[in-house]
Amino acid sequence: MPRTRTTLLVATAAIFGAAILGPACGPTAGASGTAYAKDDKADAAKAAKKLEAIKKEREDAKTKLRAAKKWFTFDLSYTVDSTKLDSRWSWADPPSPQSTYEEGLQANANWESKPGSRGIGLLIQKWEQSNSAKNTVGSFNFDEVGMTCKVAELEKVITGFSEQWKKKAGNIVESKTEKVQKAKGMGPADWFVSFTGDDPDSHKRERHEWYVWQTANTTWMAHATFDAATAEKKDWLDNCAILMKALTENKSAPK
Repeated sequence: MPRTRTTLLVATAAIFGAAILGPACGPTAGASGTAYAKDDKADAAKAAKKLEAIKKEREDAKTKLRAAKKWFTFDLSYTVDSTKLDSRWSWADPPSPQSTYEEGLQANANWESKPGSRGIGLLIQKWEQSNSAKNTVGSFNFDEVGMTCKVAELEKVITGFSEQWKKKAGNIVESKTEKVQKAKGMGPADWFVSFTGDDPDSHKRERHEWYVWQTANTTWMAHATFDAATAEKKDWLDNCAILMKALTENKSAPK
């Protein structure tokens, strides 16, 4: 996994001196301090109440989606009608105990080629492109291929992730390579690429596919891994593309 970093947009700041008032203002300052403390507690209480309301709204939305047999990304941005997919697909809920609404892993799906044997694994992640409150811009460092890019540069992002895997993999099958290209008929995906070779971790022949797209200030990536047997069968190979096409934006998702 490449290293992520944030770049500070504001390079310099001017610091101005402040006049120091005499002790005559002491009592008034103390009274104001008490008032400010009360205001801070009230604001904190309001914020906590708002967060609880948002949490409840999200949990209610998830309950309704489960009842409708719809899978969803952790942040509820996307849903999938599970009744329209091959029954051998499963969807982890939640995708990971460490999942958050803001960034990171949003979906974890698996397709079994036979009972107990994973043929396809699919992970969907997202990253914030920039943070105006912190005046930062997100970027990726793909050290193995000597490449750096902004999180918002989609073509470079998918190139960096796929080329980094290719660099570490062995015995790349060029005849089965699908170079970085504009995605067509792949759900929300804007860019697509795939490589087949010997995975550096499993040391087995695998096919890897990457799909990248964006929503408001967010870059999304789906990464699919196929075992060798699954990748050799055309009707099995299409399963991931079918799931991606079924990935639908949830416009009623709680914010």
